[in-house]
Amino acid sequence: MKNYSIFYKKGGFKYSTQTVDVHLSMVNSFSPLQGKVLDAPSGLGEWTYGLERRGCEVTSSDICPEGLGITWDLEQYNPSWEGKFDLVFSRGISHLHRRDIPTSYEKVVKNLSRYAPRILIIYYTNQTNEGPNSHFNPTKKSLDDLHQLYLPSWNLRSTVKNHYYIGELTQCTLV
Repeated sequence: MKNYSIFYKKGGFKYSTQTVDVHLSMVNSFSPLQGKVLDAPSGLGEWTYGLERRGCEVTSSDICPEGLGITWDLEQYNPSWEGKFDLVFSRGISHLHRRDIPTSYEKVVKNLSRYAPRILIIYYTNQTNEGPNSHFNPTKKSLDDLHQLYLPSWNLRSTVKNHYYIGELTQCTLV
């Protein structure tokens, strides 16, 4: 958290409104961005504001007090968020990108799955080949593992667009 606090105090990631809107349009073409959304981690809020411009009702959360919204560690379960959201929007969540913290990974995944029936994970990949099966990205491997180990009853689909890995987990509904 300390490193992120310093990073945020220096201005964090710098995305223009136009860049955010272009990327959200790309994500929306894969998976609709609508309804009540938990943006976690929210960082300084560029993506939160972009989701709001798209008409979403957004709750923001970040582990750092310098981040936008509610200061919350995603490893800690928040009972007031149980079933509250239509979607968890997670761009760049380090727990999924860094598999050296597996217990944290499991906690975060289980918590996110209790907050919404859809989890959308977006992560930058520097791979040049855009095919969904032709790149390697730690986030894709993590999401595949997450699906198999922790949420096997959920559906998983993913793609790579413009150097962004987009993965969507959805709860299966009983008919």
